[in-house]
Amino acid sequence: MKYVIGGFGIIIIVAAFIAIIVAFVGRDPIHNDIDPDEIITELSDFADDSSEVSFTTYGPIVGHEEFKAIRITVNDSHRRLDILRGYDLAVDERIEIANTAAAYEAFLYALEEANFTATLDGQEAREDGKCPTNRRHVYRLEIDDEERLRTWSSPCRGQRGNFGGEARLVERLFQGQIPDYRDITREVRL
Repeated sequence: MKYVIGGFGIIIIVAAFIAIIVAFVGRDPIHNDIDPDEIITELSDFADDSSEVSFTTYGPIVGHEEFKAIRITVNDSHRRLDILRGYDLAVDERIEIANTAAAYEAFLYALEEANFTATLDGQEAREDGKCPTNRRHVYRLEIDDEERLRTWSSPCRGQRGNFGGEARLVERLFQGQIPDYRDITREVRL
């Protein structure tokens, strides 16, 4: 009888050990507090993580060879401007400038003040086909190469988008990350 009880004891200990291992295997010890479904309001909380924010302006829907977009991406190591061509978003021109962690954190605080993460309920989540004769703006946040936020806006009546922040201020903040932005993009027809 004591061998049966001892056998059950060993099985319980082994099962508990396996359960503990399984619980920790899929965990990322650095980012274990980030819930993918969490609504992000404090961008500055992610300044030390491998995060990046981007702002993309898409031009009107036209033929493939005439379609243009401008994307600005910022993280703690660089600020990048991409001038994109065609619906496959091929990079026509890229300018990359070094950034610092302190500058990135300050930028994230400014985006917080402009309500970058705010979304409007009841609005379309995707901009596909919306406002076809004007511009569409897409706002993104990636954390650990995973898209955590994607909202959009447009100037078209009835197709405002689901971005709930201050669109003009956010646009100016992103453009301000690229020296000579206006001169660089002057020839791009959006």
